[in-house]
Amino acid sequence: MDPTAAHDAPLAEFRVVDATDMRGALCGRILADLGATVSRIAHPDDDGGPADRFRNHAKERAQGLSPGQLLGGADVLIENQGPAGDLDRAALLAAHPELVLVSLSDLGLDGPRAAWRLEPLPALAASGALHATGLPELSPTALPGYLAHDCASVHGALGAVAALMDRRRT
Repeated sequence: MDPTAAHDAPLAEFRVVDATDMRGALCGRILADLGATVSRIAHPDDDGGPADRFRNHAKERAQGLSPGQLLGGADVLIENQGPAGDLDRAALLAAHPELVLVSLSDLGLDGPRAAWRLEPLPALAASGALHATGLPELSPTALPGYLAHDCASVHGALGAVAALMDRRRT
């Protein structure tokens, strides 16, 4: 497939709003790579450097609009605010019943640790991935980047595509 032929891309007809920070940004990038039009709500506390922003947001358009302004006509909203954020998921889905909501969280949306926000190293430790790193006689070795968060983003993108396919069928 010719990468310039956006109309041939599998998600070309879909609009996505990406309201994540760097810990969920890869989800929007994957959907953009599949042809979706992705509008990103820039976060003032986004801690990724220029290389991270390029890797995750290269095909996205940064918007200075509020989520409410961008959601009109959107097919997917990706967010990772968790329960500490001001997003009322029930009201959002009532107002936009066709919207596919992808909520990425470090430790779930409810429960005793739901409000915890993990940086890359603790996220890897919580996942159990550090157990397989380093040498037995040394402490675990940190892996580069946002590996645990990127894995969640990949699964979020897969879930969004599955939900869009299901929405199209029904």
